[in-house]
Amino acid sequence: MKLKIKNKFMKTPLSFLLLFLFLLGFGQKTKSTRSNQIEKYCIEQNKIYLGLEKDFKKVDFSKLYIKIVSDFDLEKIKDDNLVFYFRNLENERIGFVFEDEWICGNNSLNPFYNQTSFWNKKTIKYIQKKLNKNLIPFLQRIDDYVFVDNNEENLNEKTEYYYFRESKKLIELTKKQSKGTLIKKYKRFDSSNKVDTINEKKEFYYFPYNKDKLELITLQGENQNFDTIFLEFLNKPGKIVVVKFKYNLDEPISKDEDTVYKTYQYQNKNWVEIPTTDEYKF
Repeated sequence: MKLKIKNKFMKTPLSFLLLFLFLLGFGQKTKSTRSNQIEKYCIEQNKIYLGLEKDFKKVDFSKLYIKIVSDFDLEKIKDDNLVFYFRNLENERIGFVFEDEWICGNNSLNPFYNQTSFWNKKTIKYIQKKLNKNLIPFLQRIDDYVFVDNNEENLNEKTEYYYFRESKKLIELTKKQSKGTLIKKYKRFDSSNKVDTINEKKEFYYFPYNKDKLELITLQGENQNFDTIFLEFLNKPGKIVVVKFKYNLDEPISKDEDTVYKTYQYQNKNWVEIPTTDEYKF
């Protein structure tokens, strides 16, 4: 009996070793497969990029912003204050294989006209003059405004990474503008069961239309005196730029009517709107 027991325990480590070697080999194979898929994907995206580069080589984008602004839905941005969401281009280059994610070298979705092309000093001044609105940038990745107390020397890793990418130019431009106050109001019951209102205040930078100091107000997380807009861009062969307009971003559930697509094509040195087919939606 002792001999049998000894043999049993001698086989167990060997089984674990064989299982470990199998899993190690499988993991390496899976990793190699993912690497190959990532490489293949990025090669394909680079081909798309090169095709767009050739297609958009002689395109004049200088007047496209006027066409886009003319398509703002004024029924959805009635307030005097407009918060525009800004997102870095890193999100336009990212891809996924299984649980991995990575960023390819070239942006194949909107390399030649995107949010950094649109949200510049010229466009912002044009919107202010045309629509009579204060404009407030909102940095989508870090989910924050350009706050006054965001000292770049004390930024955390995530925020610092965002600040010094494509958003840096917009942030630096915004910091040269006016200061406003964000007031977050919350209602709660105090110890005597009476409703008490809590106000959280924080200063931010914005582009002013008038000289009055701006106060943005939220109540229980809902906007009280401002509207929101987020523009997403897609470049397609044929000198085509697709824009997705998204409104009311503060609402917990998005509505179909809050998302609108517009498709523009460069024809005879002019930007004209063409029908948005399903292939252009994203």
